Amino acid sequence: MAKKSGHKTKKIAIKKVVKMELLYMTPSEIGVKEMKELLETKEKVEINTWPAIEIMELTMPSGKTADFETMTDYIDHPEDLAYMQSKNVKTVYAITVEEEDFEELKPYVKALIEKYEGFLCSDSEDFQPEYQL
Repeated sequence: MAKKSGHKTKKIAIKKVVKMELLYMTPSEIGVKEMKELLETKEKVEINTWPAIEIMELTMPSGKTADFETMTDYIDHPEDLAYMQSKNVKTVYAITVEEEDFEELKPYVKALIEKYEGFLCSDSEDFQPEYQL
């Protein structure tokens, strides 16, 4: 008969990563080049861009990242287009960030809004909630 080990099993908590899917909508016609020029003036950020496909990766001081990807040409649902027209939206970027890093991201999005106007909202069916920064 086999002997039982005196070791107890240790439960390890696995942290679930929750991604936030956000949209930055602006009446300005901007690209990742303009966003990079503005945001790289902030302290301790690293920005990588792929202008040909309008993608930007923002690495914040903590080392955490937020990804920006153009959505302007991909929004084609009539209700979404009507919403954008009612808000005078010309450019849309999807932003993906871990939920726990949202607070660190806010000042960067606020800088974009202060310069290029617009708003930050959820990438949901009704674009709600809109976030106040």
